[in-house]
Amino acid sequence: MKGNRTLSRLNLLNIVLVFSAFCLLLTVMPAMAQEHSSSVPSNKEYVAREVLANEIMQYLRAEYLGERVGHLSSEELRESASYYPHYPRHITDSTGRSVTIYKPINRLIVFSATYGDAIRIVNAKERVVGVSSAITKDVFYFPVLSKLPAIGSLWEPDLEAIIALEPDVILTCEKFPAPEKVDDLLPENIKVIRMVFTDPVTLEEELDKLGYLLDKEKEAGEFIKFYRGHMETIESRLEVLSEDRKPKVYFEYSKEYEAASEGSVHHHLCFLAGGNNIAADLLGAYPKVDAEWLLAQDPAIIVKWTPRDTLQIKRDELKGRTGLADVTAVKAEKIYAIAYEITTRPACFVGVLYMAKWCYPELFWDIDPKAIYKEYQARFLDLDIDMDVAYPSE
Repeated sequence: MKGNRTLSRLNLLNIVLVFSAFCLLLTVMPAMAQEHSSSVPSNKEYVAREVLANEIMQYLRAEYLGERVGHLSSEELRESASYYPHYPRHITDSTGRSVTIYKPINRLIVFSATYGDAIRIVNAKERVVGVSSAITKDVFYFPVLSKLPAIGSLWEPDLEAIIALEPDVILTCEKFPAPEKVDDLLPENIKVIRMVFTDPVTLEEELDKLGYLLDKEKEAGEFIKFYRGHMETIESRLEVLSEDRKPKVYFEYSKEYEAASEGSVHHHLCFLAGGNNIAADLLGAYPKVDAEWLLAQDPAIIVKWTPRDTLQIKRDELKGRTGLADVTAVKAEKIYAIAYEITTRPACFVGVLYMAKWCYPELFWDIDPKAIYKEYQARFLDLDIDMDVAYPSE
């Protein structure tokens, strides 16, 4: 009798699953026919129906047809269905991987300061349970997140610490930590989502996706509106320029004579600011050049990328380098240093503002990038600090 009751319960579950799958598949047909221009669906319920129906069918194919297909367990299906119609949610991350979230994300791990900024922008810092060593060391910029448990660095993640924190999602960049160091070693219930949040070309789309995944669409939308407003100001003022009026710019990356080519984020900053990047056509994202090459190119403006605590030091070092005295930018003292915080972070639009003003002071005389950065910090990072992120700032 006990075996019969167990069998009956299983049959009942099967009937419920089959019926649910049938109903969901019927209702999802219009959704599958829709096309969305946005990076996230305009109707979350459509996606939830499609994903959940597919998962139910995968389960039935595996359990009752003997097919070797990946699927959720019956317990996982029931839990996922309990969050319908708000979940499941589905995106394609910046590496092109499909990521499906079956329930609300309540426990997050973030690698590097870039992702700490993104999480603060959408007002979800209370969900973070672990952070990289880059954040724990920066108490000034991350007064709250820096107190959380450390999980190693982008290059050397602490897998044991990560698993112990039981995160729902790990948020990190496209290449680091390498999948073989994290993704391939994690339990199946921990998702790794890889995004950039540093490139002004893709920033809106990525923040849109993050807001969708965390149920923070409103907060993401407020930042996107703020960001887009400043980018449109830049675009509208640069419309009057012809190609021959664009100044030649040398953007130096971290190491000495390490240029930034078209394959780099820094090139995008230069391009959007109306600059003519002299290293655009060189091979590799950050090709090596020398003083002779730089003298021959003769840039009108030089920009050095550096940590905020070495802005003046690195700018003065570059200004005094041997063999560059006859470069136009050096003679005119148009050499600038710019910090990580406004170039390879979500505040990259502030870096574009600074560069646009350096390139075209007559077009951007009324723009105060430092004041805009301070407003960004107050509104989106919950910070009230005074820090220089460019030198000289005027």
